[in-house]
Amino acid sequence: MLAVGVAFLGVFLLLSGRFVEIGLPIWIPTFICWALLVWWLPKPQHARVGVVVGVAVVLRLLTATTEPFLSDDIFRYVWEGHLTTRGGNPYVTSPDQLPLVDGTIHPYINHPHLSSIYPPLSMCGFALLAAISYSIWPFKLAMALADSLIVWVLADILRYRKQPLSAAWLYALHPLSIVETAGSGHLEPLGILFMMLAIRAHIKGKPSFVFLCVGGLIKLLPFLLLPAIRKPTTIKLLGVFLLAIISWLPFSSAGASLFSSFVVYGKTWSFNGALFPLVKLFVGTHARLICVVMGGFVCLYVLWKKPLLEQKAMWICGAFVLLSPTIHPWYTLWVWVPGLLCRVWGWTLLVSLVPLSYVALLSYDPTTHVWEPPVWPQFVQFPMVLLLLMGQWLWHWIRPGPWGSGQRPTGSPLPSQITHDHSTSSRH
Repeated sequence: MLAVGVAFLGVFLLLSGRFVEIGLPIWIPTFICWALLVWWLPKPQHARVGVVVGVAVVLRLLTATTEPFLSDDIFRYVWEGHLTTRGGNPYVTSPDQLPLVDGTIHPYINHPHLSSIYPPLSMCGFALLAAISYSIWPFKLAMALADSLIVWVLADILRYRKQPLSAAWLYALHPLSIVETAGSGHLEPLGILFMMLAIRAHIKGKPSFVFLCVGGLIKLLPFLLLPAIRKPTTIKLLGVFLLAIISWLPFSSAGASLFSSFVVYGKTWSFNGALFPLVKLFVGTHARLICVVMGGFVCLYVLWKKPLLEQKAMWICGAFVLLSPTIHPWYTLWVWVPGLLCRVWGWTLLVSLVPLSYVALLSYDPTTHVWEPPVWPQFVQFPMVLLLLMGQWLWHWIRPGPWGSGQRPTGSPLPSQITHDHSTSSRH
């Protein structure tokens, strides 16, 4: 298959180090061409789940052997996990507060003046991986495995609905999912995996509460889907509560400092925003609050109106992506995965164009840690994506059909209830 060949060619270029040597001006268009080709080229209609997952695993394991060159988040994961294993508290101690540093991890930590921003359960996971080795490799392999499992969940849902596995193939071969997870080692696939396990369980009529809670304890966003599922049993509620307490206890000495860096992130950071810059243009300093309110209204509407859990996930994650002041490329994976199940292709266009935001790295000064991101990538990415989302929404509105569901799984609404699949225009 041509699409598989394109994906392997891209990975082997990464393995050869050519992207790093040539530089971003060549790498970024190569990344985008790779993405568009695997989207447009033919995909198998009747592939086996094992084949899809096998290809995904090989691509990610190969990529996991490369050095991260687009993001330095993974070095913070390693340092914070190592500090936790030694009895330290990453929510109290920032990297630049330690007098003794090493030359392999510490010099590459981003924002060393800030303490950790990640939830306690994520920190416990960092500690487990850092206990294996004080290096980036256990982290990269863990994220590669989590991302491969997302491919399996997608393929299993599609097989259950008797649909072609094209969407799972696309995720398996697409460079964004490969490079940002196995390549850069971002935490996103763990949170997305549990969100998708919850969607899979919900589709099959099984309890999904625990999956959503674990995903939320890793990356918060899945918590917003909790009102959409059935009330959990007391035992499960107690179990999740105990998990949250156990993961928090090693860091309880931080007190209110547990949220200090998260507050800084929410109040001050911005990068590659979609709708946020427009809102800020009209309301100025109130833009963040307005975007939060708008996102809240989207959540309420979706939880009330949308019949399928993957539709709710797509809308809520889409609102997060389009209203957030900060949109790093790996953030878009949150909306893209449920968007694949809902067949809303505007999100695939977004994940294919979002590498343009890496142009900002060309302005980065390693001595001052200051950069001046250009604004033109935002004008290329988001108008096209919003037009495609709105176009598909209008098409579905004019021609009603079960766009988000395929064949009705056990426990899901009747096809007559699923008439529209409205697409919303909708560094850590």
